[in-house]
Amino acid sequence: MNTVHNTKYAKAINDGPAWQGRGLNTTIGFGFSGKIGRLTYVINPMVQYAQNKDFYTGADLTNSPEYQYPYFGNFIDYVIRYGDEPYFRLFPGQSEISLDLKPIEVALSTQNMIWGPGIYNPIILSMNAPGIPHLKVGTSEPLETSIGKLTANIYWGLLEESGYFNNDPDDNRRYFSAINIGYRPSFWEEMTIGIHRTFYTQTQYAQDFFYDGFITFSQFFSESNDRLVNGKLTNDYYDQNISITFDWKDDNSDFNIYAEWLRADFAGGFVALVEQYERQSAYMYGVANNFYIATDSFIRFNYEHVSLANWHRDSFGFFWPLYSHGVNIQGHTNNGQVLGAFVGPGAQADMLNVAYVWDKNVITFEYQRARYNDDYFYTTFTNINGPTPQDIEHQLGLRFQSEFKKLDYNIGAFIAVRDNYLFQDETVWVNYHSNITLRYNFKN
Repeated sequence: MNTVHNTKYAKAINDGPAWQGRGLNTTIGFGFSGKIGRLTYVINPMVQYAQNKDFYTGADLTNSPEYQYPYFGNFIDYVIRYGDEPYFRLFPGQSEISLDLKPIEVALSTQNMIWGPGIYNPIILSMNAPGIPHLKVGTSEPLETSIGKLTANIYWGLLEESGYFNNDPDDNRRYFSAINIGYRPSFWEEMTIGIHRTFYTQTQYAQDFFYDGFITFSQFFSESNDRLVNGKLTNDYYDQNISITFDWKDDNSDFNIYAEWLRADFAGGFVALVEQYERQSAYMYGVANNFYIATDSFIRFNYEHVSLANWHRDSFGFFWPLYSHGVNIQGHTNNGQVLGAFVGPGAQADMLNVAYVWDKNVITFEYQRARYNDDYFYTTFTNINGPTPQDIEHQLGLRFQSEFKKLDYNIGAFIAVRDNYLFQDETVWVNYHSNITLRYNFKN
């Protein structure tokens, strides 16, 4: 069970399908797991209650739909509030049924896919949105080769539009296809390299079983493969994201450096990609280490930075903010939440965590600085002599987690100060965010 309370506005960090609105939010997960021969199952549905108290969403600032974030037009399904009433919702949660056919595994799943080493803001896929219902086919364990260890997985799934985007029933679902490959070199076993690609298109645009089914193995650049979309011929009926991740861990200590670079959409060709690799791109890097005080206690340090803004990286004077798209207008989202970094399109953020760990206890100091939607700010507020209301949030907090017999518990209290909320000059909001998580394990 997870209970979250926000005093001023909606706030959550990687809570999967559970959107944490203003007021009281309670999510209860329950289920069981087991194994029958080669078949493994995890049944873990979730039910959430959200008080969903009123707060200012900026609906009067633009022509965006009422409960959408106001500054992305109609090119991303990015819900800022799920209606104006309290609600109960049931989700399949982190459920999966898998069949191990060594060396291949086949799974039906609604579990969140977290790709890459990012802890707080993985760019391509994270815990920020509901898990994608999908079929996975891939390696059941790393394959040993002469050049190192390899893993590979292919995914096919469906993305859902929220009920707060538009009234067109023909575009409510998007076909999702993806592949990820992991490689640990035999000559450098401390390093893990990942390559990840995601594709999505509205189901109404998918036509060819073999082409659409195996799109992840083709179309690396823009192609003259036009289809009729909304009355116009276009080769942009798919959107893609491709990311490369690096994760280095020192074998002789707990020191860890990791990074991710992402390129969205399609480059015009290999030369265009090399010459303008920074277009439609984002990056994240982090560092972590443990400093031991005694054999059973240490201080854990982690810092992570992410940059999703593109206003300064585009030489053509026009760009799509990360996670948005002009044809597949719901963007890289599922049920109104971004599938990638929780800070959202155009943002820059820093996360700093320092934890003291002893026995089965952890107390953590957390600091977050987030500057939201730089793409909008730097393309709108161009007069340096006028107001410069950057939307910036600073959040400080403490978290304590421990266990008592079969009960695990996690308690956190945070204060966030958000200056120029939604770019409204001299608007300072203070949000008190608290959460309690309880987990009881019935297994002996």
